[in-house]
Amino acid sequence: MARALSDREKEIVVTEKRIVQSYLGKNFTVYEPVLIKVQVANGSNFLVKILVDNDEYIHVKMNIPPNYSKLEGQARLIFVHTGKTFDDKL
Repeated sequence: MARALSDREKEIVVTEKRIVQSYLGKNFTVYEPVLIKVQVANGSNFLVKILVDNDEYIHVKMNIPPNYSKLEGQARLIFVHTGKTFDDKL
């Protein structure tokens, strides 16, 4: 079940913003993680609903390795789904 992000989860998702922007070829001025589902699998898989520009939401799945530190670029992007709304199931 989706839930609000902890401070640590939010910090990780925001730190990894650049890999999402690079994948989509966009630079977001708004990038606010709002909901998360976490699956433990060789680290953690984060499935996150993120509010971006123009009141649009994206769904991002990334793998966070068990030895993650605050260094950007350690997460592995699994997928990004665009064109989502707040009501779309995560």
